[in-house]
Amino acid sequence: MASTTIVSQHEVDEAIAYQERIEQQREQTERSFEEERRRYEEKRLKGRSHWAIAHKFAHGVTKARGSRIFIEENNIFSYGHHFVLATRKEEGDWGAGVKFIVNADRYSNSTSGHTNLVIHACKPNVQIPYTALDAAGLCEARWSSAGPHPALRIVAHDVDRWYAVCRTCGMDVDNEGTFHLADQSAVCPAPAGKPTWRCEHVLGGVVIELGNKHYLSAVDHNEPWRMRSYFLCELPRKVDSVADAYSSLKPEKVVAAETSGVEVRRQGDVFLIACPQSWKPRKHLGCLLRDHRLWDGTHVASRAFTSHGCLFVSGKLTHERQQHRAVYFKGRWYEAVKNNAAASWNAAGYVD
Repeated sequence: MASTTIVSQHEVDEAIAYQERIEQQREQTERSFEEERRRYEEKRLKGRSHWAIAHKFAHGVTKARGSRIFIEENNIFSYGHHFVLATRKEEGDWGAGVKFIVNADRYSNSTSGHTNLVIHACKPNVQIPYTALDAAGLCEARWSSAGPHPALRIVAHDVDRWYAVCRTCGMDVDNEGTFHLADQSAVCPAPAGKPTWRCEHVLGGVVIELGNKHYLSAVDHNEPWRMRSYFLCELPRKVDSVADAYSSLKPEKVVAAETSGVEVRRQGDVFLIACPQSWKPRKHLGCLLRDHRLWDGTHVASRAFTSHGCLFVSGKLTHERQQHRAVYFKGRWYEAVKNNAAASWNAAGYVD
């Protein structure tokens, strides 16, 4: 038979009072820690370290100089005027709540360290390579060190992504780091004491508006991590989200094929719609070509067939600059359709 313990009101009051004292002590500890952290940061801000200069820029300072980074007006620079780390909107924001645009170009290991300091200090921000903005005419002047055009507006943006990749070979792996996603094989052995996988950073997509034109700044997630190349393209219409921007790049043929359940593949800006298994090119209806350069661009098909303005490919499709992995068709023919981008640009250098 279970026994019953009777607790007096005095004991209950003591227990409640004890819990209240514990809670008060915890709150006091948190306040003391926050006050100590605030005093420490205020002390650091009085210095000229890289951390101090980056945080001064975040707090609106228009002139400050450290040993290797410095602030002038609404720009912060690394080493010299040749490399802008970030640009601050003088009044309000760039749109979508974004106050800072960070230069995603990579210049050197030390400059990449400066960029990371700025990314963590200056929030909210988006990261866009300034060389791509310059190529697209979206900079204040015709050189990337001038920073984004003051009339540029951020319409929408996605958060940056982190991918799990094999520490040894760099292939994408599952979230637990147990197998390669491409072929389901086990991950490669890692050096002693280190995990078999690591995380790699990829920029989030950003939709930009300038002069009634919309642009998408993004990284091609269709490729393995090592080949995910950056692109900036002019969109065919106005959009209000990154997802809508991607959708606007799909031609009607591609949308119809996907709706009908037809296989659609892609290499960069080229969509590939599968033809029926029995479909073969008829020489009297078109022209058969070998090692054909699609639309005089950088995509090269080992076999191609043109007919009545349509382009079909088979064999193997490669990319001249090796920015995209090769696509093998295994004897089947695909119709090649270019995306709807009005124009596109790449960054001149490496992208973080």
